[in-house]
This record gives sequence, structure tokens and C-alpha cells, in this order.
Amino acid sequence: MKSRIPISLFAVLLVLGVESVVQGQTVPRVPPKVVAIQAQIAKQRSILETLEVRIVAIEKKSEKLQSEKKELVGAQTKIGVSKSSFAEIMKSLQSQKIQLAIDIAGLEAKQEAILANQKKSRVRDKHEVVVPLEKLLSILENEQQEIEKLHKAGAISQAELRKAQRAVLEAKIRLAQAKSNSARSESGQALLDTALELAEKKARLSKTESMLKAVVPAIDIMAKIDNLEHELTDLKGARKNLANKVELRKADLDRLLDELEKAKKDK
Repeated sequence: MKSRIPISLFAVLLVLGVESVVQGQTVPRVPPKVVAIQAQIAKQRSILETLEVRIVAIEKKSEKLQSEKKELVGAQTKIGVSKSSFAEIMKSLQSQKIQLAIDIAGLEAKQEAILANQKKSRVRDKHEVVVPLEKLLSILENEQQEIEKLHKAGAISQAELRKAQRAVLEAKIRLAQAKSNSARSESGQALLDTALELAEKKARLSKTESMLKAVVPAIDIMAKIDNLEHELTDLKGARKNLANKVELRKADLDRLLDELEKAKKDK
């Protein structure tokens, strides 16, 4: 039957630095300094492993981002717009769009003013020219009807009938001309010119907006390239910091290994 040593006595023996008997075997005493150094070495190696894993992860991510950037630069090349020229194109198109919008607003206001003036002119012409002619035509038509009755009764000659009919016809022609002149005023030409210029400006604005939409893919690509460049710069800085930490930890590890060898010799 194996003998057992009381726990309190075993602890005393450890403190006194003598060899203890455990299950019939002897265990040499390890100096506390060596144990402490070994613990520090294990900790440094664990930290180094963690740092190296993080460096590998950063390198893999950097490779992935570099590949994505290469594809985006290729797409940008296909579009045929460099970063510098793109900024100039965007500035020019935006400036054109703003100017055209201003011009269109002015032409639309001008068009409204011409239409309002035309409406006033038509009302004035109707009261001053058209209405009197309409009244005159009505009187002549009534007279013609009376003359036709008298002609049928034989009281008026054919010549007098024709004279009355001619008067009615001339009145109708004058009325038609007055209405035509009212519609074809000087403002009518101005309105036509304004409408043509307005149509041209709107067409140019539509084209400019289409061109702006066409460069949207380039905007997206360049924004992504910028973001990737910033991210790659951050990763480069992070890797550099980790590499510095690794060097410091390696130096600490070398120092601890030297201390461990010295502590073992001094045992």
C-alpha cells in the first residue's frame, strides 16, 4: 500500500526547497524565477501568434482590395474618362444645365407676357373693329332680305339687288380680314420666335441631363476607387503598426530566452 504525505507537510517541504515524494516518484524543484520567465515567454509567443494572424488577414484583405481596384480602373479606362478630365466635364455640364434652366425660365415668362398681351389685343380689336363690322354686316343682310322681297314684287330692279348683295359680300370680307389681322398681330411673330427658342433650350437641357446621367457610372466607379484607396492606405498603416509591434515582441522574447538560460545556469 502506497504511503501518503499530509498536505500541510508537503507544503512545508516545498517551501524548504527539498525534494518531495509524489506517488513514489521524485519531482525536482523548479526555481520561481524560471517559472515566471517561462510564463512570460509563453505569453509573448501567444501575442506574436495573434499579431502574425492579424497581419496575414490584413495582407489577404489588401490583395482582395487591390484586385477590386484593378477591375474598377479597367472599367474607368473603358469609359474613357480620367479623373481630372471627368471633373472638368462635370463642371461644364452642371454649368450648362444651370444656365439653360435660367434661360428657359426667362423664355417661359416672356411667352406668358406675350400671350397676356395678345389676349388684351384681341379684346380691344374685337370691340374696336370686329364688333362694328359684325353689326354692319347684320344691317346689310337685313337690307338685302328686304330688297329681295321688293325685287320679287317687281318694285326693285336686278341691278339694285346685285348692289345690295355686293355690299353684304364686301362686309363679310372686311369682317374676315379684321378677324385675321387680330389673330396675326405683331405679338404673334414674337410669340412664334419665343416658342422656337424655348423649344431649342428645352432640347439642349434634355440633352445635357442625358449626358449627366451617362456619366453616373463613372461617378460611382471613381467614388469606389477613392474609397478603396483610402481603405488600402489605412490597411497599410495598420500593417506597419503591427509589424512594429511584432519586432518589439520578438526583441522581448529574445531577451526572455536569454534570461531563461541564465536562470537555469544559476539554478
